[in-house]
Amino acid sequence: GKLYLGTFSEQLDVYGLLPLPVAPGQTFFTTETPVIPNTTAGIAYELGTKFTADIAGQVTGIRYWKAASETGSHRGHIWSSTGVPLATVNFTNETPSGWQQALLSAPLSIAAGTTYVVSVNANSFYAETISGLLKSITNGDLSTIADGHNGVLGAAGIFPIKSLQSSNYFRDVTFVPTGGQSIFTNQTPTLTNQNDHRTYEAGMKFTSDQGGE
Repeated sequence: GKLYLGTFSEQLDVYGLLPLPVAPGQTFFTTETPVIPNTTAGIAYELGTKFTADIAGQVTGIRYWKAASETGSHRGHIWSSTGVPLATVNFTNETPSGWQQALLSAPLSIAAGTTYVVSVNANSFYAETISGLLKSITNGDLSTIADGHNGVLGAAGIFPIKSLQSSNYFRDVTFVPTGGQSIFTNQTPTLTNQNDHRTYEAGMKFTSDQGGE
């Protein structure tokens, strides 16, 4: 696995501190914030992001950026690339705006190199960055899909398949790689058989951006 490259609990958005994470893990959006934080088309949508993981693991939660004028209830979905529903969760205790997050009742196992879609409904208002998913966004083992048709939308509660200008609607997940994470991935020692005829206790200092086990 790769090192987790950020913790969204310590980042700032335009409305203040982000909420504490519901579960440790990687997210594909870290410092990104919407260029258009509060817009509407006057109708309800299901808004989503296509994503993949470099290695197998589990999706533990769903996140979305809430527009300041948005109201009502929200439900998050994880779908297969063909629209098979894999997991759902209802959002509770939402703040007025900014990142919202909900923990799945049971972690969802996903395969490496496979495309999935995370989506959350918008009742009227949503956040957007036009062309925000034109290029892939990668953090740790997670990446958004750059196929020219990401940033998907459709009728609320339905698998979203349409795309408009590769817009980023800020739908995200929390992901934990199978087997956890390690500091070393493909590194190997330069000197493999050193001996100065003494006994040592060898170690290394390290730190983590986020709590865990």
